[in-house]
Amino acid sequence: VKPFVYARRHGEFIFASETHAIVNTWDAATALDELALAEFVTVPCLSGVGRSLCQGVEHLNAGETISITCDTLKKRRYFNYVVANEALPHQDAIAKLRDAMTSGLKSSLLSDFPVGVFLSGGLDSSILTVLADQYQQGRTMAFTIRFQDHDRVDFDASSIVISDDKPYVEGLATHLDLDVIRVETTFEEQETALAKVAETNDRLPCWEQELSQHFLAKAAQGRRKAILVG
Repeated sequence: VKPFVYARRHGEFIFASETHAIVNTWDAATALDELALAEFVTVPCLSGVGRSLCQGVEHLNAGETISITCDTLKKRRYFNYVVANEALPHQDAIAKLRDAMTSGLKSSLLSDFPVGVFLSGGLDSSILTVLADQYQQGRTMAFTIRFQDHDRVDFDASSIVISDDKPYVEGLATHLDLDVIRVETTFEEQETALAKVAETNDRLPCWEQELSQHFLAKAAQGRRKAILVG
């Protein structure tokens, strides 16, 4: 199950891939974790790592395992990043990063079915797309999204997304001969999706990435069973 959320309540251990599946089994109303809400409002891109919006619900984070008995529950971290004491020479750092990304991506491609990519045109998803196209057979299927009136967005007013990445998507699609699925959404579809995302996801649905991945996942359904996300 990925993601993995769980709760311990009245002697029971309940787990699921979505928070609402757990809280819907409770008789009493779910209490809000106000500290988690404050974190979500101030730094949405970094929130949800250590706390859930719902009191009593916990997350099994990346690099962790969980062991359960009738009496105990133990979480263990099996992987940690190691920060080097000294900076590597530039070319050595590039080679080390390339090797690590290639190794990680190859393990993600171990599937009985072709793997797709969510392609925004940014650096992360573009690198994943290039590597996926290099190491899997056939044309790589990439999913990308545009919102209604996207061409009218004033990127100069944003401190996070400062440019339109569409030209990079199209350039990469041409260069690699990608099978691109272009998703376009209307204001009405976005408004309807907000309620759905809020129900299934305990992260802030107004954060653009959460809404985008909702529409991209719907487009990928029936086309790909596994997706790489940058």
